[in-house]
Amino acid sequence: MTHGRRPRHHLKDLLDELAEDALGLSDEEVRAEVSEDGGSVEASQTEFRTALAAARTRSRQSRRGTEDSVVLPSLEVGEDIRSPEVKMVEEFEWETWPGWGRVFVGPVDDLMDLLPEFDTAPLRAHPAMREHPDLQMVVRKPMEGVPAMAVGQVSREYSLVQHAEAVSMIARSLQDAATLDPRRLMGELSLSRFGAWMNLSFFLPKEYSFRDVHGCDVEFRCSASNSVDGSSRLHIRFDWFRKICSNGMVVAERRGQSLVHRNLDLKAVRRRVRDGCEAFETHRQNLEKWQNERVADDRLASWADAVLCKKWRLHAAARVLRICSTGQDPRFGGRTEGPPSELVRKAGWGSRVLGSPRRAATKYDVAQAMSWVASRRPNIVERIRWQRQIPDLLKHLKAA
Repeated sequence: MTHGRRPRHHLKDLLDELAEDALGLSDEEVRAEVSEDGGSVEASQTEFRTALAAARTRSRQSRRGTEDSVVLPSLEVGEDIRSPEVKMVEEFEWETWPGWGRVFVGPVDDLMDLLPEFDTAPLRAHPAMREHPDLQMVVRKPMEGVPAMAVGQVSREYSLVQHAEAVSMIARSLQDAATLDPRRLMGELSLSRFGAWMNLSFFLPKEYSFRDVHGCDVEFRCSASNSVDGSSRLHIRFDWFRKICSNGMVVAERRGQSLVHRNLDLKAVRRRVRDGCEAFETHRQNLEKWQNERVADDRLASWADAVLCKKWRLHAAARVLRICSTGQDPRFGGRTEGPPSELVRKAGWGSRVLGSPRRAATKYDVAQAMSWVASRRPNIVERIRWQRQIPDLLKHLKAA
């Protein structure tokens, strides 16, 4: 069954389109738009920015609803949470309804205090009714005055792995593999609205980093995703994060990075983390190899039309292609038909992509354009999935 987009998504899209139209036009185009009112360009843009900020606030308040005062505290981007070193930096869309979550950055030791705990309970519609013979509820335990609540249902054979347990396993494994104290590292924590899904990234020390030909630092990170509602396994991965443009790109890996909850033990986690740390030098050499593999414009366009469009769809493929040819993330207006190579010629000028060259010359430049687009997917699960696909998609792009 195909479900339509919810009203709040329509409002968000409208605001984004209005922002692009009002703030992305040239001075001449803006003057033409406001000339009938006799106003100035600066006054019109200032008025729109004020209205846009107010509309976004109303949208955020309306989509959360009154129940959020019960299940989650109200927070603003950039606000301190629990510790002055921990801040909320983003709200993201989630794949289920009610679909949103939050991203926090701070010391790993402090981030772990944000992880909720869960338990299982019989699944029944009423205390007096018989419990379900095959299913059970997953219940989030109360925390800081927030009452317990059900967050999902799983089979009776499901093995619950607590978020804190998974993160602690990885922290101990990093300590063994890289001789460092992971709890003193900085990290990034993403939590779905009720905490059933989490992703935590450890920012590894400077010795696990790479400086590219553009002079930009790229950090090597160890990340873990886990759910307690049966929606996903414990997944451990290593990725590169380019600081200047906030791009994430998961490295090419062999199978075995997903670990089932049943019979999960510390040995399997340690082996996975050890293999990732030991492969750092190989992954760094792969980035250097991409920097030396030049790409031709015609092959890049053919690859975007045939390979990337099929996997990431038309708009995303066209965005990657336009970034590779101009260094700007375009905006599209009107009907969008045809392959990405035709669509980019109709696109308007967009915002400058930080750290991107005016024209992509190598596979590394293409990878960063792909990572820019993937890292800005509003749905965080899709964001991670697209980041993981970058190395495999690049294999189909032939070097010049």
